Amino acid sequence: MPGSLLPGPDGLDLFVRRHTTPNVEAGGSARPAVLYVHGAAFPSGLSVGHPFDGRSWAGELAAAGVDVWALDFAGYGQSSRYPQQDTVAFGGVPLGRAVGPGGAGEQLVRVLKHVVDVRGGGRVSACALVGNRGRPGWPPSRARS
Repeated sequence: MPGSLLPGPDGLDLFVRRHTTPNVEAGGSARPAVLYVHGAAFPSGLSVGHPFDGRSWAGELAAAGVDVWALDFAGYGQSSRYPQQDTVAFGGVPLGRAVGPGGAGEQLVRVLKHVVDVRGGGRVSACALVGNRGRPGWPPSRARS
């Protein structure tokens, strides 16, 4: 999935991917669009854009006429890293807050504005997938092999 860097909060750049087809691009804002959002620590290239048996979630949606976008939150994937990520993590403050200045909410707003601008208007749906890796009791026993 090709991508580009957008100016993000606190001087960090946000990496945004777009998976589309010529037919989707020709349709402009008339075509449905989705912004894929994954939880922290997992880049979009390894989730929505990663092919399994030659097919990815983004590729399938694009083939169906959907304009698919995805972002890597600041500090992850191909987005800029926080300077604190280059120091020892023990004892540090958590990075990448959900709300507040520079938080995930502000990052999402910047990316959504970019997507709408590139598409020439229209609506964008957001698809959020949040993992529970490492959480006690997850996955549920019925999902375990």
